[in-house]
Amino acid sequence: MSIYEKITVTISAIALALSLYAAISAYYEKHLKAKIYALWFFYFDRRLNVNFIFSNMSSRPKTITRIWIKYDNKVVESTWYKTKISSTSANGKNAYTFSDMVPINIPSRSSRQAIISFTYLKDFPIQMPEELTFIFEIDGSKVEKTFNTKKQLTAKEQFDAVEYNIWS
Repeated sequence: MSIYEKITVTISAIALALSLYAAISAYYEKHLKAKIYALWFFYFDRRLNVNFIFSNMSSRPKTITRIWIKYDNKVVESTWYKTKISSTSANGKNAYTFSDMVPINIPSRSSRQAIISFTYLKDFPIQMPEELTFIFEIDGSKVEKTFNTKKQLTAKEQFDAVEYNIWS
């Protein structure tokens, strides 16, 4: 084999390796799963508000179409409408903060924060359980995730947490 043939074979092998790496990397990025985090919980009068962060590092957008909560062998879906979380008055004007609702669209390589409300929770424990399980329908497939409920807000803390939404 001449020197030119060796160079050609070497360059071809390098090109094949690089193209395989690019194909595997693109496939991996395209199929990354969305990550879900729960920042805080607020429970009052049979209504639970949960602040979620949805992270999507995939090269494709993701859509969360439904969210359920599981407790005491019951499954309850999140509200289909916006619920009022807080209100305040300033300069003679009333300003309100509302919960988010599904579907939630998360663009590729970004994240989204949402406050989701679950209303009319019948037989929900008066004392919040240490862990709560949620079911998320993301792009047609269901993902079940359990969160620790250590970060439970008081009414004042929840108002402070959502206040920035009032003025934005």
